[in-house]
Amino acid sequence: MILPSSFTYAQDSKPIKAGFFVSNSPLMTHDENFKNKSGYAYEYLQVLRDYTGWKYEYVYDDFPALYQQLLRGEIDLLVDVSRTPEREQQLLFPNQAMGREVYCLYVNNNYSDITSDNVLSTINGKTIAVTPNTVQKNMLIKWLADNNLSCNIVDYASSKERADALSDGKVDALLEVRFFADNCCRPVAEIGTSQYYVALAAGREYLLAQLNTAQENLRRIDPNWYGNHFSTHFRKLLVRTELTPEETAWLDNHTRIICGIDKKTSFYLMDAFKEIMSGLISALNLQQKIDLHFITYENHAELLAALDREEIHVAFPLYNHAEAADNNNYSVVADTNTYILDSIRLKNNDSPIKRIAVPKGKIAASYAKEHFAAEIIECDPPSDCLNLVVRGEVDMAIMLDNGVKPLLKTKSDYNNLQITQLGKPISIGFGVHNGENGLFMLLRRGASLLDTDFIPDTIASHNVLQNEYTAYDFVHEHIRIILLAVAASTAVFMTLLSIIKKQKLQKKLAIEREKEQEKYFNIIKALSSNYFTVYLVNGELDKGICYRVPDSINMLYGLVEGNEYPYSTTIERYIYDFIIPSEAEAMRSFLTLSNIKKLLDDSERVSKIYTSRFNGEEHYMRVTVARADINQKKNNFILGFADVDNKVKAELEQQKELRRALKRAEAASRAKSTFLSNMSHDMRTPMNAIIGFTNLAADCLDDKQQLHDYLTKINSSSTHLLNLINDILDMSRIESGKVTIKEEKVMLSTLIDELNNILETDIDKKQLTFTTHTDDLINPYVYCDKLRITQILVNCLNNAVKYTPNGGSITFTVTEIPTDEPEYSTYQFVIKDNGIGMSEEFLKHIFEPFERERTSTVSGIQ
Repeated sequence: MILPSSFTYAQDSKPIKAGFFVSNSPLMTHDENFKNKSGYAYEYLQVLRDYTGWKYEYVYDDFPALYQQLLRGEIDLLVDVSRTPEREQQLLFPNQAMGREVYCLYVNNNYSDITSDNVLSTINGKTIAVTPNTVQKNMLIKWLADNNLSCNIVDYASSKERADALSDGKVDALLEVRFFADNCCRPVAEIGTSQYYVALAAGREYLLAQLNTAQENLRRIDPNWYGNHFSTHFRKLLVRTELTPEETAWLDNHTRIICGIDKKTSFYLMDAFKEIMSGLISALNLQQKIDLHFITYENHAELLAALDREEIHVAFPLYNHAEAADNNNYSVVADTNTYILDSIRLKNNDSPIKRIAVPKGKIAASYAKEHFAAEIIECDPPSDCLNLVVRGEVDMAIMLDNGVKPLLKTKSDYNNLQITQLGKPISIGFGVHNGENGLFMLLRRGASLLDTDFIPDTIASHNVLQNEYTAYDFVHEHIRIILLAVAASTAVFMTLLSIIKKQKLQKKLAIEREKEQEKYFNIIKALSSNYFTVYLVNGELDKGICYRVPDSINMLYGLVEGNEYPYSTTIERYIYDFIIPSEAEAMRSFLTLSNIKKLLDDSERVSKIYTSRFNGEEHYMRVTVARADINQKKNNFILGFADVDNKVKAELEQQKELRRALKRAEAASRAKSTFLSNMSHDMRTPMNAIIGFTNLAADCLDDKQQLHDYLTKINSSSTHLLNLINDILDMSRIESGKVTIKEEKVMLSTLIDELNNILETDIDKKQLTFTTHTDDLINPYVYCDKLRITQILVNCLNNAVKYTPNGGSITFTVTEIPTDEPEYSTYQFVIKDNGIGMSEEFLKHIFEPFERERTSTVSGIQ
């Protein structure tokens, strides 16, 4: 058999040596390990490989060096080579070019001497960086001569070297293609253009024949390839950065963009739209000039009315349909997502459509008005649309797909309804009032500057449930400390706090019930929109209603959305057909009705990652089951399947970082535990004082002077306790392990009196003699951290009280020692008791938490 010449090379195992250079334009690039190759020219080589069967061996260098290797025949081909009569004598060129490039002079953004308006009068005598031995250099020389200009031309081998020279001020301008990707410079003049080719070394005629055939086949089979891939890589660079007069005028008169949102839009779409608008403003570099303000409206009709009144600048969501935009006087800036609309009719009803029911103020109403010559009846609530169809008062209802299907299961009257998807999903986007030309162009420019995947990726990233660390989680985690603080306060104000506590508890329970209800509906929403397959399963009947199913599964099993199927049989078939054998049994056990019931008794949602094989490829998937206690039937649950292949693989790549994060979290946890243990110990003494003086106050209610004295001491101890509690609640300090020293004015005599008040109850119980000496104090006021000083002294004095026998004595002496530094003194605090004491050897352990020299058995102290 004789093969065409275009296939001959595929039989040869010898690879083609292809030159690979890194360009600052989106032409060719790779990382430092020569991996992660990308770019328009690189993908062009790959499509040629697809059409020829070529295999490449890449040779890496800068363009001038690779061009010389091509001339010497050391490599077989090189991309981005301009065609000239001289080069046609040295190299082989195919019939078709791979693209056209424009050569421009670039200057630094902050270099105002040369602009596009005065370049011919200011470029003379300047230094210009170019690529040696290139067509563009020759074009520059001719352009200078044609304009009677003289410049110093300096050769640099690579784009990076030229860019660095411009940045460092070694040259005044550089010559690059129009799509030069460097945000630090701007084009000021176009000096020429040429087509560029895949050039072959001399003597490679057999490759030239294959190349010509491949290019012709590509043009015939996929004529849009060039345009699509060129747009993918150069789309952002095609957008001019200079604003139009209309855009500039709009910015001169506005500092805020007011955005209106339909309140009934899904919660995740609202958040996604806000992030899209922020990204758009960032792409335009207007963060410092423009603020974003968001307003919600009750329904879509009110949103359109507000836009028409021009009380808002931007509206979301808008139906992106030419006639809808024309009739409602708006212009869509960009698409964000799609909606699926369903028609609902009585089964076997083929009568003409004269009356249509739609939810009031929804996008479905706009769709119906634009596509049907019928009377439109707007209903509120949306379920009235179905009721009108059932009663025969309208011929059809139009509703969003994710809104109608849950309603169908709420009444038996709806069993006779037939649901049909209305054509393709409709496009939804955001837009402005028609006539806001400056704003429209500004936002359209920003949307064009965003990465191609920014909007869909933003929508997808918000289409999940987020687990947040709430105030309720904090209370639950630290309930013991909080209850301890509440108990101390209750000892002082028992009656009043009892009433307040009861009211707060009732309010807290009501809020928690609302949160749980909201969380439940969010789970249903997320599963219905973020999973490619969703079922609502009745565990008692072993049946499930299919809410969403991909075409690949539908083709195999014939599943229809909205229909009911046997759960166990369908799951078993899915496991057999799609799950890898090593995981099949585990998935079978996980998805049994009995296991799901057991799992959902303890949690409202459970997920499992597994490996699926489809078309010979393995993918990571996630199956999720969530409680759906519809009509108090706890055996109902939502079952969803999602493709998480990219996410899981990314997580595997990040495991090293996660392990480091885990170590940091464990260290923070240990710091919190140590801190809370220490603080619990510090709180015991003021609490004892509060309780003791409270009991004493209760016994002398008729002695106002004595009662006032006790209450003063209670207040002093309570203030110290409150400071300790506030310190506990400073979670950021606990987690960081740092202590912040505050500087405040403190009267030492008052501080000593407060210490006496805090310890007085314990001192009296043991009949101790407590003596203070402050005679040597010169300055009554000092600046210090009162809480820290009090903590230290209370702990030391409390230790003396604890280890001094009944009837013993404690002496507390405070001495001021002047220093040479003005306004500073050294204060010495000495606590002396006749307790059990400690040995000199034990002194090195005194700063270790909860250490003591003798056990309680030896010392007699508990």
